[in-house]
Amino acid sequence: MAQEVATPFLSELERAWLRAFLLHGNKTQAVIDAGFEVEDRLHAAAMGASIARRQSIREALADVQSRLEEDGRFAPTPENIMRELAAVAFSRVTDFVRIAEDGRPELDLSRMDHTTSAAIASIEPSEYGHKVKVHDKLKALEIMAKVHGMLKDVKVDISFDEIQERIAAGRARLAPPPPIDE
Repeated sequence: MAQEVATPFLSELERAWLRAFLLHGNKTQAVIDAGFEVEDRLHAAAMGASIARRQSIREALADVQSRLEEDGRFAPTPENIMRELAAVAFSRVTDFVRIAEDGRPELDLSRMDHTTSAAIASIEPSEYGHKVKVHDKLKALEIMAKVHGMLKDVKVDISFDEIQERIAAGRARLAPPPPIDE
């Protein structure tokens, strides 16, 4: 997020938590990313929930939300929602991964823009470099197709006996004709 949050009443750790939370929306991970000392993920989850309940944090989040709503790009309009769905639906792995000379895939964020980044759910370090998770492309395509009337939910109301009758009728149509007696 480009603009800084006006948070004079927050500690440095709370500001770091807020930035991390705004980045990915995960309270537990925000505690870890901000640098709070925690024993394990369960402790981080409890701390994240506690931080999110603080009045100062809630006010800072409300301030960010109101500023985002003033900036039309982040309002939940049909156009913005469809733009985000399209970013996921039409993304390509080659938008952020390149093949190195040794044939191994490498994360390449140099060509990433705002639209491309919308397709990425998370980037985590792994033993091979980075693990990139993307949002569900097929689900995004399905939602877009439904919005545009391309998919319709069809209810089938048919009995088992009727299915058997239709199968028998179809087989009869496909059966070779009986031989003609001369």
